[in-house]
Amino acid sequence: MEKSSIALAQIFEPIRADLEKVDAEFGRHVQSQVDLIPKIGNYIQTSGGKRIRPAVLLMTSRLSGYTGDRAVLYAAVVEFIHTATLVHDDIIDDSDLRRGRLAVHSRWGNDITVLLGDYLYIKSMALALTHDTLDLVRVLCDVTLKMIEGELYQLTKNGDADITEDEHFEIIRRKTAYLFGGCVRDVIASRTITDGQWHALLRSLKEHASIDYAYRRAVEFADRAKKPLYAFPPSAERDALLALPDYVLARDR
Repeated sequence: MEKSSIALAQIFEPIRADLEKVDAEFGRHVQSQVDLIPKIGNYIQTSGGKRIRPAVLLMTSRLSGYTGDRAVLYAAVVEFIHTATLVHDDIIDDSDLRRGRLAVHSRWGNDITVLLGDYLYIKSMALALTHDTLDLVRVLCDVTLKMIEGELYQLTKNGDADITEDEHFEIIRRKTAYLFGGCVRDVIASRTITDGQWHALLRSLKEHASIDYAYRRAVEFADRAKKPLYAFPPSAERDALLALPDYVLARDR
């Protein structure tokens, strides 16, 4: 895992300074007269997130020739939305930990966490309106709705052993492809499984080569994601975006 982190830092080197500005922007806009909001905001911000979504926005804006200061603001907007999905998802998934630390709801309770997630969603839209960019807000609203629909759709499929590949990809599209929102998790409905059942499941996956098949499909999608980038002239940002799918494929968690 350490090697992956080092590799990601190398990938993001061309926009490292801008990522630091995004962190500062996030911290600045999470300030509030309600002391609990910046306290939790700082707790989330220092929890070790990878900042992949804002990094992709920054690199693609450069790749497209944009040199203004709005990219940092909009990258912070993306991070606000992503963070909102995470704090809500942890409640839904009943996850006690997030990135090795207590999840927000485990530390402050469900009521406060739900309201914080709502605050982050609304804050993201308010930030997007800083420059009166209604078209951008429409895009963000559409993306956010698709992410919520993806979460609801996933809940209807929890424990469904007959879920099809198309249904699975539809969940991924809504929860991950749209804003890379939230992490797709295979959830066992009962949330309880014995060691024997777990090993039996692994044996079945290996016998049917399911993991290998899923990896091949992931490679196909990674290759498909890279192809449009070759339309742009060589640059550090293009190289970083080309390396990012390989980083995702190499991750062990």
